[in-house]
Amino acid sequence: MKTDIELLLEELRIEVALLCHKENTTDDDIKKIHELSTFRTKLIEAEIIKRHQNAEDRRKREEFLNFFKR
Repeated sequence: MKTDIELLLEELRIEVALLCHKENTTDDDIKKIHELSTFRTKLIEAEIIKRHQNAEDRRKREEFLNFFKR
């Protein structure tokens, strides 16, 4: 099952693709493509940071539990 971030990223990808394939691309379309692409990049970066933090938190919990198992 996809996360909310993954669903949002998919929607943004589709919107950018539709704007890119539009026959008469305007300056406003190009600006919107840039804004959506930038937003998408920031979401991806945030998701990577979140996953890294979650992995770090899991590692710390495991170390803590392993300490008491000894």
